[in-house]
Amino acid sequence: MLLYFSGGASNPFVSYYLIPLSIAAITLPRRLSILVALAALACYTVLLNYYVPIAAIAPHAVDMHGTATGMNGVHSGAFNESVNESTNLHILGMWANFAISGALITYFISRMAGTLRQQQQKIAEQRETQLRDEQLLAVATLAAGTAHELGTPLNTMKIIVDELIDKRKNSAEDLLLLNQQIDTCKSTLKQLLMTAEQSQSSEQIPVTVRDYFSALLSRWQLMRPNVNVSINLAKDSCDAPCTAAFHLTIEQSIINLLNNAADASPESVEASIQWTADRATIDIRDHGPGLDINDIDNLGQAFVTHKDDGLGLGLFLSRATLTRFGGTVSLRNALGGGTHTQISLPL
Repeated sequence: MLLYFSGGASNPFVSYYLIPLSIAAITLPRRLSILVALAALACYTVLLNYYVPIAAIAPHAVDMHGTATGMNGVHSGAFNESVNESTNLHILGMWANFAISGALITYFISRMAGTLRQQQQKIAEQRETQLRDEQLLAVATLAAGTAHELGTPLNTMKIIVDELIDKRKNSAEDLLLLNQQIDTCKSTLKQLLMTAEQSQSSEQIPVTVRDYFSALLSRWQLMRPNVNVSINLAKDSCDAPCTAAFHLTIEQSIINLLNNAADASPESVEASIQWTADRATIDIRDHGPGLDINDIDNLGQAFVTHKDDGLGLGLFLSRATLTRFGGTVSLRNALGGGTHTQISLPL
């Protein structure tokens, strides 16, 4: 409006349209920056034809009366026509200059601003990853020390239980179950040492996907014999048996999530596993109380737990491990109650 009442496109300050355009290119996404540039160009174009003229700033407002007075009619008409033509070319040149400047600013500055935003986002993600890795390192150090300390009492318990089995035949069934759990603990400690050794090597042995998940679920059922679980292993979707190389920590992560479901509803847990040649999907459904909507954002953070005897590390370690290998973990309240946990894992 200011330019409309002050000479329109002939106003030398019309190039100030570039200022909001530059601010938009720096602060807004490219799509909105283009809209601002088109709006500025449209306003400039309208001002070429619609404006309140001001003679003092018109390009042909030079005092030429003395020069034109002595000219005859033919020369005067030719001169005026030449002045009008140069005026039009001058204003059109200003318009073209503005259009080119606007296009350059929108293109280059918006790209620079987009690159800076991407870099800032990557820096934030790297800081988050670094913090998570530091937490994992602290937990790993603690786990190594704990495993070393647990070895001696487990061996002592194993010897005592073996003696009790021989002496008390009546309670042999319970003692056998206890003995089985001790064996499972010892196996877990050995697995921890194997994981530490194999994590230093990049070689992983491929196995069939069905055999891997069958062994994983069998091991978990030995750990949780009192859980009523329904398991559905899908058929191979590959022409030949699907194979993949799984890192040892992946099995532990999946077992952690199965344990969470078992803790929530030991009377009923459903596990469904299906896969293609390049991705496996594990769906775990429990019938427990479900997730607290107010605490969903805090799920998966270190040392955050809603269990009375929980450490707040199971979901944190599982999500961090699966994310490291390109997988994802999502939790949501299931229809009809309970929690639905879905794991997506690249093979």
